[in-house]
Amino acid sequence: MTQEKQERRGILLELLQEKQRAYSSQLETFELIANDLISRANESDGSDENRSSFIDRLRREQKRFEARLPMFGHRAVILQKLAAEQVMLLIGQTGSGKSTQLCQYIAEEDTSGTPP
Repeated sequence: MTQEKQERRGILLELLQEKQRAYSSQLETFELIANDLISRANESDGSDENRSSFIDRLRREQKRFEARLPMFGHRAVILQKLAAEQVMLLIGQTGSGKSTQLCQYIAEEDTSGTPP
């Protein structure tokens, strides 16, 4: 194998490993949110309205996870830092979910009263 091919192979391997780490982070985030929603649903009064609310929220989270936006995997850390700081500068690539997802995370955090 030539030196150039080895270098390209190394770069591709690094990119794949980075994608794997991002996916693992997103999966971990989804599992934490899903488990929290399930435990809160089990603790609720069992009314159809509450059940429907938890199911709707779980479906939204599932769609976010399936969208594979990088923002999803960093959600908890971003919300924690946002709660602790008066000002926060968030930098991310185009298409990472900064403008579409972050607003929803903040709104849900504010209305649910508990961190996701």
